[in-house]
Amino acid sequence: MIIAHRLLKNRIPSHEYVLLTKNLLSQIKDDRESVELNWQMAAEEFPAIGKVEFNYAFLEELKHNVPDPPQPDTHYSVDNSSYIETGIETNFRNVYALVCDISNRVHWMEGVCDVEQGEESGPYIGSIQYCVFNDFKVLVSPISLNMSDHEIIYAERWTAKEKNFTAIYEFRFRPINNTNCQLANRVLAVEGTELSPDVKAFLMQNLQTSSENLKAYCEKAIKVEYADP
Repeated sequence: MIIAHRLLKNRIPSHEYVLLTKNLLSQIKDDRESVELNWQMAAEEFPAIGKVEFNYAFLEELKHNVPDPPQPDTHYSVDNSSYIETGIETNFRNVYALVCDISNRVHWMEGVCDVEQGEESGPYIGSIQYCVFNDFKVLVSPISLNMSDHEIIYAERWTAKEKNFTAIYEFRFRPINNTNCQLANRVLAVEGTELSPDVKAFLMQNLQTSSENLKAYCEKAIKVEYADP
């Protein structure tokens, strides 16, 4: 540990490199399929330790060969699908924060009995969560967010293999004043696909009931927050 700590304070002219002591490097077997590194030899002299020989290799060139991660698909097409509009006696930013926190869906999303987070919990664009219903599971992934002082537009993709559908849920939050807002939400088909009338009707009815539940949940939370002690 002492040697490792001392070697962190070396004179290598870079901040991006790999460093191995000579003894450790000699124990590593050559692998033709591994990435080739241009190793350079060096040594440092330390009081009470003596001379420590090591090898290092710069990583800048390798970094240029690493491909950028794939960007999440954030595009979705809109149509003339009608909105479900709900007035809520809560600040529009608070309602948005509650909606995009998918772990809270069990409190207001109709039929959701559990929420399963992905390896990297969201919410953020491209993250993955699962809303679990009684007889099916929905993969929920945020795909778009536009925020201003006058409106917040948030959209997420729903994919349910058991029900054989993929849809876009779009939420629009608009302030009426500091303590009231209008929520408008709807279900859209993914570009290039169609939702069957039965699936669209089911999802819209679920969204209607969920909006009513959300209104009650938000307004109850505000009353509890400002209740007299």
